[in-house]
Amino acid sequence: MDAQCVEEITHIEARQEGYDCHLRVEGRAGAGAPDFLLKPRAGDGPPADGVLELDMVTVDGGGGGTGSAELTLENLENFWGEGGHPLKGVRVHSKTNSEEVRIAAA
Repeated sequence: MDAQCVEEITHIEARQEGYDCHLRVEGRAGAGAPDFLLKPRAGDGPPADGVLELDMVTVDGGGGGTGSAELTLENLENFWGEGGHPLKGVRVHSKTNSEEVRIAAA
């Protein structure tokens, strides 16, 4: 599976339901990109700002154009592990831009 970042993030939205959050990201890709996915960036432990870093990528195939990817994030209050480490936001990156959405404590 050969994944590459999309060209541009065009829209990001987060819908919270209790302690969970449903994330939907729209993007634009060049040729060879029908399947859009959200891939976590590697990191050591919880980030200082509490923001999850993701890349929006495309996987194999022909086509291109626009598309979306969705992800449900669970247990926002202890997202980074027990001990009061809540998820405070999500930042999604592409080749040319990044978009961020803040998440309020449940």
